[in-house]
Amino acid sequence: MKREAFGKTLMEQPVVRHRLAKAGAELETLGAWVEQFVYQMTKLTKAEADVELGGLTAMAKAKAGMVLDECARCAVLLFGGNGFTKTGQGETAERIYREVNGLRIPGGSEDVMLDLAIRQLVKNYKNKTKTLERPRGSSKI
Repeated sequence: MKREAFGKTLMEQPVVRHRLAKAGAELETLGAWVEQFVYQMTKLTKAEADVELGGLTAMAKAKAGMVLDECARCAVLLFGGNGFTKTGQGETAERIYREVNGLRIPGGSEDVMLDLAIRQLVKNYKNKTKTLERPRGSSKI
């Protein structure tokens, strides 16, 4: 709101608003996903939640790290040179950008989380579609 470029505040620049909108959309999407998990965890039994939500939770953990990285990059770009200083207006953006990889690691490697997620989702898909199959030799009606 304060920084100016080309005679306008950054917020008056369409490209800046677009970048902020993309970061905001990522955050809102992740927030909605987490709310959906919490709701399902209150409605499903533990056994059902373990089967249904395990892979999706791993995927959400990986996505959270990706969203954090994207938002940190966006903040540093918008703060410009201030985004690299440890004091002043950009200090929070600089700290998050510097620490983003350290914050992503404890949740588990994204590659491992995504692999776990897809293996669980494929397993659930196979189990659910197996119950829909007709026994061999049954009529088509």
